[in-house]
Amino acid sequence: MIFYRLAIDCIVLLLAYIIMQKRGKGHSVPFLCILMLLLTVEVYFIYRGQENSDLFFWHPYIVWSVSNLIFLVSGYIREKRDGIIKGRLLLGQFVVIPVLSAFTLSVGWLMKLYIR
Repeated sequence: MIFYRLAIDCIVLLLAYIIMQKRGKGHSVPFLCILMLLLTVEVYFIYRGQENSDLFFWHPYIVWSVSNLIFLVSGYIREKRDGIIKGRLLLGQFVVIPVLSAFTLSVGWLMKLYIR
């Protein structure tokens, strides 16, 4: 059941990346904030009853990184912009996505601890 949620989250985030690309650069920051909020609430509701779940710690990182990699592969196939792809791959996978997943995880963890 949890793996289906991972797949659904990856698909939703991938669609959000595509919508962000179509809308332009100005809308990406508010859109990512809304996505972080939705993923945080979803992580809380999925894992609030489980005490020792390793997937709780990996869920945000898996969702962000898989959807980013699929988006990069599809963008590379469509447009073949090497500079953007390499920059987004290196900067995204090693800097931005760990920060986004750490924020999602820490807020989800605090919600799990204090909302009962």
